[in-house]
Amino acid sequence: SEPYTWERDIYPIFQQYYHLYPAMRGILNLSDYNSVTTYQNLNLLRYSMSLNFTDPNYMPVTRDISPSKQQMILDWLDNPIRNITQMSFLTPDSDDSIYDHSP
Repeated sequence: SEPYTWERDIYPIFQQYYHLYPAMRGILNLSDYNSVTTYQNLNLLRYSMSLNFTDPNYMPVTRDISPSKQQMILDWLDNPIRNITQMSFLTPDSDDSIYDHSP
């Protein structure tokens, strides 16, 4: 199956949360690919979406996301492709913000 992409799969979900919870904008702009895909934010999202459903830090706080959508987002966080055309040239060696270039 085709990998999930920001533009086709993730953005529509995150855009909705961006509008529903404007207080989050100062912490994380869920409507902006570059904001979501910083090393820190990818890890924060992965962590908070992987917590036990009853954990107060679980995201989304409304607990209104389906298990299949949650899994799709978690899968995408491991391989944050922006769009289909990007897939052909993105590698961990490329100069792109989605990869951690720290030592």
